[in-house]
Amino acid sequence: MAICICAFHKIADGATLYGLANAWAKTAQGSSNDLPEFVSAAKYLPPPIPHVSNKPTLQFEFTNFYYNEQSVSKLFTFDASTITSPRAKAVSDDVPVPTRVEAPLPDHCVGNVVGVATACKGENDDGSDSATLVNCIRKSFSQLSSKYVEKQSRDEAIFAIPCDFMEITERQILGEIALQLSSLCGYNIYVDFDWGKPSWVSSSPRMPRNNVQLMETKDCDGIDAWICLKDKDAMSNFQQELELQLLPFGSVN
Repeated sequence: MAICICAFHKIADGATLYGLANAWAKTAQGSSNDLPEFVSAAKYLPPPIPHVSNKPTLQFEFTNFYYNEQSVSKLFTFDASTITSPRAKAVSDDVPVPTRVEAPLPDHCVGNVVGVATACKGENDDGSDSATLVNCIRKSFSQLSSKYVEKQSRDEAIFAIPCDFMEITERQILGEIALQLSSLCGYNIYVDFDWGKPSWVSSSPRMPRNNVQLMETKDCDGIDAWICLKDKDAMSNFQQELELQLLPFGSVN
């Protein structure tokens, strides 16, 4: 038996979806008295501005990019031992304890208000190893909150979030974004509906090219990564390089 959950992305994101699934599972187990209080993100937003809308051309291009572009998706599973050793190599003075992934999303918040962090290796960033990459990612997360706090008003900060997202989307369509990564790690995705944990949970593999979606494995120690690239040749080259880099550390399924 399989359970599938689908939501309209304008009103709910992945965090909302899995928060709902966990509350649903508690109800199925008869624990409805300690259900979390779901808070609507919209109540904190200013009223819509009638003359502000998405760019029609960009919206059309994004739809074509998302649904019509040829691409190849493949699932890679990294067990705990495979993750531990490369993570140790990423340790640096700036990031002494690298996490597997980071997802700055609120708990039990119903909505689709997501800030986007962009990591770029600049000319002043020495090195091209994993420690340098992790440091760039950590910097982008640390600057995310202050970026919006420094705005003149709350409304200005709130409207900056979708504007930044549209800019990132446009740069992705133009091929200026090397890789887009989304993570649902840290959420309880293997929910028990009172007949035991599911054997496997996964998101939809349908996504734009140069995109990675991360989820925890059933034991919560490993990572399932859906990776979408432009074609079979790109996927084959990526897999060969991945196996070459990770083979000394463990298995990649």
